[in-house]
Amino acid sequence: FFFGSLPSAFLRYTCGIMVKFRQYLVAAAERAAISLSEYIDYKALKKAHIKQIVNAKKADGRAPVELSYNFMEALHIEIQRVNAYSNRRFNELNEKLVNLIDRKSKEEGSSSSEKPSKEQYTDLANKLGEEFVCLTSYIAVNKLAIDKIVKKHDKHCTLAFLELFPQFFDTHTLLDITSFDGQILMLSDFYASLRGESVDKALQVGTNFERQSIKYWVHPEDMMTVIMIVIQNLPVFSFKPDTAPDGDPAAYRRKCISDIKSTYYDNEDLFMFHTRMSREEGASLIRIRWYDNKDSLLFVERKIHHEMWVEDGSTKERFVLPSKKIDAFIAGKYTSAEFVQSLEANPKMKPEDIEYQKGLFEEVQKRFGKHDLFPSVRTHYPRMAFQIPGDARVRLSLDLDVRMMSEWHCPPGHWRSEKPGEEFSYQFPYGIMEVKLQGDPEQKPQWITDLMESKFCEAVPKFSKFGHGTATLHPDRCRVTPYWFEQMDNQIESIYKPDEGAVGLYRECRPPAQKSRTPRGVAHPGEIVRSPGRISPSRVPAGDSFSHAPEGFLGRNGSQTRLIPSPRSDCSSDGEEREAGAPRRGPRAPGGPA
Repeated sequence: FFFGSLPSAFLRYTCGIMVKFRQYLVAAAERAAISLSEYIDYKALKKAHIKQIVNAKKADGRAPVELSYNFMEALHIEIQRVNAYSNRRFNELNEKLVNLIDRKSKEEGSSSSEKPSKEQYTDLANKLGEEFVCLTSYIAVNKLAIDKIVKKHDKHCTLAFLELFPQFFDTHTLLDITSFDGQILMLSDFYASLRGESVDKALQVGTNFERQSIKYWVHPEDMMTVIMIVIQNLPVFSFKPDTAPDGDPAAYRRKCISDIKSTYYDNEDLFMFHTRMSREEGASLIRIRWYDNKDSLLFVERKIHHEMWVEDGSTKERFVLPSKKIDAFIAGKYTSAEFVQSLEANPKMKPEDIEYQKGLFEEVQKRFGKHDLFPSVRTHYPRMAFQIPGDARVRLSLDLDVRMMSEWHCPPGHWRSEKPGEEFSYQFPYGIMEVKLQGDPEQKPQWITDLMESKFCEAVPKFSKFGHGTATLHPDRCRVTPYWFEQMDNQIESIYKPDEGAVGLYRECRPPAQKSRTPRGVAHPGEIVRSPGRISPSRVPAGDSFSHAPEGFLGRNGSQTRLIPSPRSDCSSDGEEREAGAPRRGPRAPGGPA
């Protein structure tokens, strides 16, 4: 489907009682303070079209295609109506934001005693942020309604909706979170000006990172709320600080969102995966990363896990290679001497930096040869980051729409597939928030503590996109299940967690009630536990009620994806050694036999 990261399609329990979707729509409209008449008319679509299809199927054994066409036309009208409201409301809020910024700019030099104080401006910005949150919630609920009603159609028709109308959702799209990136950036700059911070200073990107990293899942319905809380304290990181947006939405996107693609490497025994999941001291991960479709220069990165008793913290190290040299580097044909020669041609490189980069180059190249590494998993997502310019003590990133794809069909001798197989792809159902702290973690700002303990975030310590993608896309080769798979069944939306009397968008953050459970058959950090057997993910029932199941379990073609691996006693955790440059085994089918 076109939806990307949908809100959970598996709904709502109130006081332990499963609610009908119509009731949920009413409650959602009340929460967003938007008239129910502006939402998808789910009841009319169901009564006028789905009921006709059901009756025809009962009478003749199958529903005629004409009824599907009638349903498509009605859905087309509903989506047009929702889009009209969304765009109209979006423009209204954008105008409010521009007017607020202009008002503050004009009154900055004024000596009038009647001009708003900093607190009054903050309150105005907060209220505007709450209106943006309500609009994004409205859009998310309507995407959910479309998903739900289309599934009802597919349940009773011989041909699925996308089989009949494969291009429908290419031309019938709703706004998503990235549609608001320009407004997020403007509001972030507004808050930064209230704090007296510069918003133009470029940040230097390093090659060696040592910091404490804590990861969280954020439900799509809570994403805008989290963003609005963060930008009150941290400005949006400017990926393109030299870009002057001047109201151009495309320029805003270039400035505050970076598209990140990474290819992770492993061998047929998933040696890298298993050592990372067991959190062994010194366990490493190797990936090649590129940004914004600019793959002429690539970042070769190594992440090393260190236990708490080791003096050095966990690190990320990287060096840059031109894409035309990558295949030769992996094969051992591009030598460190040639690499050093290219570094020495750069007058800005210091001798100690060249020596460090050379050592890293040789260690990573040796790793490729020793463990017979080849492309295993690719990830792709837009990232929004937040950081005070020049201050790396606190950095927060949000990966908004994470897609994971298998690279196992990559031809031998190539560092990536030109087109990863869509049939072996997985849409992660949540946003991924990462809080990165330098220095003493006990000295972190109070607002960070409040956010980390709030009901808007689901803590997932040591979560790994590489680990999740591997266990999802290559389950038959995994001897362990990542411990966080059990959390995929949790209802992480903030509406399930009590406000404890707090009112409004920027409510007091309180830690949600935590369930104490240690599931069997899962690998927690520091241990490997063999899975006792395959666990089937929950399915979304076709009836009126929702049951909770992670939406990412649905493949792009709508088929159910098997996520939990069965135990494999015949998988070796040791990579087979070979000389650098020796040919590896031929192409494999994902999950197929070695």
